[in-house]
Amino acid sequence: MTEELILSPTAKHHPGWGSHDTDYVVICDGVHIGRILKSVEMHDGRPWVWSITCMFKDPNNPGKWCGRSDTNGSSGTLDGAMAEFKSMWLVCDPDLEATRLQAERLRSSMEYFERNRGHPNPT
Repeated sequence: MTEELILSPTAKHHPGWGSHDTDYVVICDGVHIGRILKSVEMHDGRPWVWSITCMFKDPNNPGKWCGRSDTNGSSGTLDGAMAEFKSMWLVCDPDLEATRLQAERLRSSMEYFERNRGHPNPT
């Protein structure tokens, strides 16, 4: 996996969420694949928590996606969290296209909800 990982402030993508200097989404090839943020709760001196949130190819069921339980962690610094995130990213088998499609479906659902909020019989 050679795509560049980009940190972008979460508030830029989700107004009202997070701080510009302690909460980031991780982007690969234009797809949000995870998040790194500074937690208010200490994790044994490792306040920067990270999580890969994209879908993964299921080796036991081709064409399907699955979750993974080993795609999160914590670090003492933002740079450390990014390094750990990238290390895991390089060994996992993400499905960026499925993640992109899921994000589009979610956006469409949210737009539908916003358009029809307050209407007793949405069309």
